[in-house]
Amino acid sequence: GRASYLGERSIGHEDPGAASAALFMAALAAVAP
Repeated sequence: GRASYLGERSIGHEDPGAASAALFMAALAAVAP
C-alpha cells in the first residue's frame, strides 16, 4: 500500500488498510471453530 511510494517515510506509521485487515482476520480467527 502506502509504503510502496513513501518508502523510508512510512516507517513508524501504520497502514490503515493493513491494520483493518489484520483486525478483521483476528476477529475471524476468534470466532472460527
